[in-house]
Amino acid sequence: MGTAPMTKSLNRSRKDTPLGKPAVQTYVKYLDIEIWDFMRQCLEADRRPLDPLRMLQRMILSLDLTLCWGRRISLEDPLLAEITGVEHEIINLRNPMTNFQDCIPALRFPWSPTMKKALELRQRRDTYFAQLNNDLDRSEEHTSELQSHHD
Repeated sequence: MGTAPMTKSLNRSRKDTPLGKPAVQTYVKYLDIEIWDFMRQCLEADRRPLDPLRMLQRMILSLDLTLCWGRRISLEDPLLAEITGVEHEIINLRNPMTNFQDCIPALRFPWSPTMKKALELRQRRDTYFAQLNNDLDRSEEHTSELQSHHD
C-alpha cells in the first residue's frame, strides 16, 4: 500500500482514528484479558498438542468481537471456525494472483465459479453478521429492561 509522508495533518488525523494512541489506551484492558486468556490456555494444555494459529485466531477475533459487538468467543464456539474459514476464503478470492476477475472486468461472468463462490461466501458472512447484530440487539434490549426496572 505504501506509506504517507509524516506531516502535522497526518499526525492529527491519526489521533482521531480507532488506532490512535488515545483510542488504543482504552483497549488495553481488553488486550490484557485476551492475552492472559491465551497464556492460560497454553499453560493448561500441559503436554497435549497445541494449535497456536487457532488460539491466535481466537484471541484476535475475540478482541474484535469485544470491541465491535461486546462479546467474546471461545475455542469451542462453532462461530470461530465459520468466521475464520469464511474470511480466509474471502482473502484468497481477492488475491490478484489467483483472481483475475478483480483486475480484468471483462472476466466477471455471473456463471463463473469464482462469482458463485463469492456469492456463497457473502451469504455465509451475512448470516454470521446478522447473528452478531441480533445478539447485540437482544443484549441492548435486556440492558434497557433492567434499567427501566431500576427507575
